[in-house]
Amino acid sequence: MSKHRTRQNRKSKRRATPKTTITLPTDDLGEPGSFQTLHFVPQEVGQPPRNPAGDTQVKRPFEVWSPVFNQAPLWSNSIQAGPTYGDSLVFINKSKVLNVTGGPPGKEIKFELHSNPQGRIGTIRARVDATSWLEARKTFREAVHPVLSALSWRYQIPISLGQLGGRDVANDIVRQDYIAPRRSLSWDGRDLSLDSHLRAAYSFFREGMNTASPAYRLLCFDKTIQMLMAIRARYVEIAETLGTSKAAAMTAMEVKVGSNDEAVNLWPQCTGWTVGRLRNDLIRPLRNQVAHELTKESEDFNNLDSADLWDITRQASDCLVPLLKRFGDLLETVATGLAVSQLRFV
Repeated sequence: MSKHRTRQNRKSKRRATPKTTITLPTDDLGEPGSFQTLHFVPQEVGQPPRNPAGDTQVKRPFEVWSPVFNQAPLWSNSIQAGPTYGDSLVFINKSKVLNVTGGPPGKEIKFELHSNPQGRIGTIRARVDATSWLEARKTFREAVHPVLSALSWRYQIPISLGQLGGRDVANDIVRQDYIAPRRSLSWDGRDLSLDSHLRAAYSFFREGMNTASPAYRLLCFDKTIQMLMAIRARYVEIAETLGTSKAAAMTAMEVKVGSNDEAVNLWPQCTGWTVGRLRNDLIRPLRNQVAHELTKESEDFNNLDSADLWDITRQASDCLVPLLKRFGDLLETVATGLAVSQLRFV
């Protein structure tokens, strides 16, 4: 009997697919903190390169997965072409797998909650039919988010999805979402003293950088924009008292969306817009959806479980980071020139 098991073990070892580890330069993974997707496309020697998009015209099965966390990580330290485990506070009655059904009425799907080695929910997996990875990812989120919200409400706990991954079964292509890792940096100890009002604006910026919630991040960044614009208005008034025209001062303290800014990829029409116009025309309507239960455009309650709302708020907040940095840097320079630290902000 033992000999038979030994032969089986040897046979399974021979068949095991070896794991391949690839180290990529951080610079190749995208802007630090930005949301990205890595495509794993099998290639055959001597054959033309395969299209990483696959056949996007046909509805086909996707295997989709996501680790589960108490708080989603702010960035990805590693990327794996397959399911990984997180950790939550929820035990699933010593079962290794718990089957659940969720999703909008008429669009429900079945998915599996898998326990990690500690016996708590560690990953969620589902098989969905879709014409693309984007559709598969949306279907998965729409089904799983409400279940996590119900768990959070019932047991008063934090619980969140990590970054989704999935396999296009028909095309044998794996996609794995990730957040580009942050880089370590050196600080020379230089003075960081700032005008008190800039410090207040930066406190909201830091809150936005410290969260994995797209909704809260957008709220913090929107508040940062409002505060920077109020500070700029006061600086313009001070510049006028020193002999600069209002129009010249406004122009000198303006930040515009450049053609290379990430915001243009999301909203092509915003090239050349001021940050103020971007906020009023595009950011503010999104901000209202996550700040208010009802908006003029909505017929029902706004819902943060919406996959579309989650996706657009995440993309929008990513776009704002470099623009806010440029705006704040400009106002710091202006503050130094005007010596506004000696003046009252009224």
